[in-house]
Amino acid sequence: MGIKFWGDKGWIEVSRQFYHASDESLMPPKAETQGGRYETRVPHNQNFIDAVKSNIDPIVPVEIGHSTCTTCNLGNIAIELKRPVKWDPQTQTFVDDPEATKYLTKTYSEGFSI
Repeated sequence: MGIKFWGDKGWIEVSRQFYHASDESLMPPKAETQGGRYETRVPHNQNFIDAVKSNIDPIVPVEIGHSTCTTCNLGNIAIELKRPVKWDPQTQTFVDDPEATKYLTKTYSEGFSI
């Protein structure tokens, strides 16, 4: 299936099977992989648990995991709102969109807070 991102310099489309871009300059450098093209040998959730227990870095950098989860959340928010949303990755906020911003937090159960 995959996902497509549009930006000021073009677009990229990625999945576990492919990586396409509107311009060759947006293509990633060739990387050596083990197993599948973009796969690791250990499931991400097990690798995360092992990393926490061993105090080591996980296979996938935490920043990449954060970006991946953010992308999924943004897609879900856009689906919920039934429209596109604009996101500023530098500030981690929606651009001029108070309605979408409401989805970034939730009401916590009594006794729990950030």
